[in-house]
Amino acid sequence: MSRFRFFILIVAILGAYGTLFLNLYQLQIEKGEYYQAKAKSQNPLAALFENHRGNIFIQDRGKSVPVALNKEAPVIFAVPREIEDIDSAVENAAPALNIEPEELRKILTSGAVYKSLNKEPTEEQIKKIKEAGIKGISVLEQDKRHYPLNNLASHVVGFVAPGEDELTVGRYGLENYYDEHLNTGKNLNLTIDRNLQAESERMLKDLTQKHGASGGTIIIQEPKTGKILALANTPDFGLNNYSSAKIENFSNPAAQAVYEPGSIFKIITMAAGIDSGAITPQTSFYDTGQLTFKD
Repeated sequence: MSRFRFFILIVAILGAYGTLFLNLYQLQIEKGEYYQAKAKSQNPLAALFENHRGNIFIQDRGKSVPVALNKEAPVIFAVPREIEDIDSAVENAAPALNIEPEELRKILTSGAVYKSLNKEPTEEQIKKIKEAGIKGISVLEQDKRHYPLNNLASHVVGFVAPGEDELTVGRYGLENYYDEHLNTGKNLNLTIDRNLQAESERMLKDLTQKHGASGGTIIIQEPKTGKILALANTPDFGLNNYSSAKIENFSNPAAQAVYEPGSIFKIITMAAGIDSGAITPQTSFYDTGQLTFKD
């Protein structure tokens, strides 16, 4: 009797493993391409609509103020694989999106996993697309980068723009330098003081206009800690409408421009003199306005 039970147990275990291996074969071999394609279409969409980029803050009298944050905004997008009837989709969606039918057809047959059709749709366009009920063309809420102070510290902050697979990536400034950090949802807290930054930018604009200068830079640093309290450049640009600015304005002159050192090296000369003991803070000089070199 015990041998019979043992035999039944072995048969049951082998049957269970056989069923398991059969299911694995069907999933990985027979339907492997199907699930692989499905995963490829879902993962980018998940990254597009579920990834929340970290915020960037500056300081204002001890309080953190956002200079870069996320706001939900509707976007109309297509997943071509899910569209069953291209002709019907083009016929119904093209007028609602104000896109030429042939242009829309090219988009839907391009082989893309997904494609944004309108990133800033009007309420009327959203209504028409929803009413059309086209499988594969939808309206979803997507995080959109917003800069509440617009031009303030634009060279420091930088901006985001579409990259590969339409996922946004940091361009210029800290949005670019800390792109990976921000993309994991981590925030940046800067030492920039809002009031000093705003006043520096105001002064620069007034001075460049008064003297007809092509540009200027102001950096304010806290000596004891090395904190950068303000870093202003002119001309600057609007972070929310960067596409209308000149591309040469995006680089940060304070950190990237090449210029003659001039008088700033006097500080190094003085520091070297004090360090060597050749001069002290009480040492005086008489400037004759000329210097004679030996032959």
